[in-house]
Amino acid sequence: MTANSATHVVVLSDDPVDLLVLVVPVIYADPATETAIALVQRILVMTDGACADPV
Repeated sequence: MTANSATHVVVLSDDPVDLLVLVVPVIYADPATETAIALVQRILVMTDGACADPV
């Protein structure tokens, strides 16, 4: 699988590795869009494993 024109990669989980690859057109590439993508990635990182059973 390739993503030749991807502009952003969001890591959904790291075990197993799940990636969300986005193509954001130049016309939409503004600071608000960048902030929203970074916010989604941060939320996903914070919640990864939050639903796992405690050991």
